[in-house]
Amino acid sequence: MLARCMTHARSPENTKRMTRLLTQSFDSTSGPDQKLFYRALAFIRTMIQSAPEEFRVQPYALLAYALWWRGEGEAVTYARKALALDARCSLAVILMRAMTYGIGPASVGKPIVISPA
Repeated sequence: MLARCMTHARSPENTKRMTRLLTQSFDSTSGPDQKLFYRALAFIRTMIQSAPEEFRVQPYALLAYALWWRGEGEAVTYARKALALDARCSLAVILMRAMTYGIGPASVGKPIVISPA
């Protein structure tokens, strides 16, 4: 299933899934479960390290999303890495726009704000 998500990122099924996840991020004030969050980060970082460069765009975007969800500025770095590999990566584009406009999840007190490129 993960491989399908990574190779068919723009499929209607994955678009609906990402819309649900982003909506939950904006609306939830509780934030992610700490223990699961750090395990997920470790898993995503392992995926990035073991994947050939051309297959890293979605893991980079996913890592950017997870870091953004926690209000961690490192999210910008990974969103930019995803866009460097694929300028049409929708999740990375959404995250960069959110950070440009200072939009963050409800669980983060102060959202990440970046200057427009």
